[in-house]
Amino acid sequence: MIAAAILGLSSLLFNRPGNFNIRPEYKPGGKLILVGSYRFFRHPMYVSVLFAAIGAAVMQMSMMKMIAVVVLLLVLEKKARMEELAMNKQFPEYSNYLKHSHRWLPFNFTEKGENHD
Repeated sequence: MIAAAILGLSSLLFNRPGNFNIRPEYKPGGKLILVGSYRFFRHPMYVSVLFAAIGAAVMQMSMMKMIAVVVLLLVLEKKARMEELAMNKQFPEYSNYLKHSHRWLPFNFTEKGENHD
């Protein structure tokens, strides 16, 4: 839960409210953020929400909450893919960013640089 809060707040230092959209689409006038936690992975705010959900489910030792975490992950994965497609269309430099960043976690076990054409 602490990691979720730190990641979420640090992400907001670089991607200020008003620059992003809760819908998985480009916000007119939005700027591409490639620094801070975004330097390591593409969706730090989604990851912070997921970490908070995992923390809550583990703290409460609830199988139903763990199932909800899996559903949340599936929803966020779909949303992330849709957002990446929109960002790739809007920002020419985004395709290079896709090659050098991770969708979820900045470790080798995640897929890096997926093709989004």
